[in-house]
Amino acid sequence: MARAMRLLGEGDIAGARLLFMHLAEQGESDAAYELARTFDAEVLTELGARGVGPTARAPWVGTNGPRRPAA
Repeated sequence: MARAMRLLGEGDIAGARLLFMHLAEQGESDAAYELARTFDAEVLTELGARGVGPTARAPWVGTNGPRRPAA
C-alpha cells in the first residue's frame, strides 16, 4: 500500500492504479477505496494529474465488486 501511495504522490497514476487493483483483489479495502479515488476528477485535479482522466471506468463498475481469488 505504501508503494502505491508513493507512486500516487509522484504522479504515477497508472502505476498506482495497478498496485491498488492488485491489493483490492487481495481483499484490501483501503486499496479499493484509493483506487476508486483515482477515478475522481477532483482528486485527479488535486494531484495535478495530466494525461489521465476520470472518464475511464473503474475496473469493476457494473460488477459486484473486485474479483476475489479462487478459494
